[in-house]
Amino acid sequence: MRARYLHVPDAMLKDVARKIAEAIWGPSETPAVDKNQDNEG
Repeated sequence: MRARYLHVPDAMLKDVARKIAEAIWGPSETPAVDKNQDNEG
């Protein structure tokens, strides 16, 4: 399935995935963490 959307930027895919997850399971109680970035703060 990912091959179909290779032309779509990763940031957009992550945003869509987050929105779908929120629609299914409701908003997250903890902030999202991007494993590809330094999230320490």
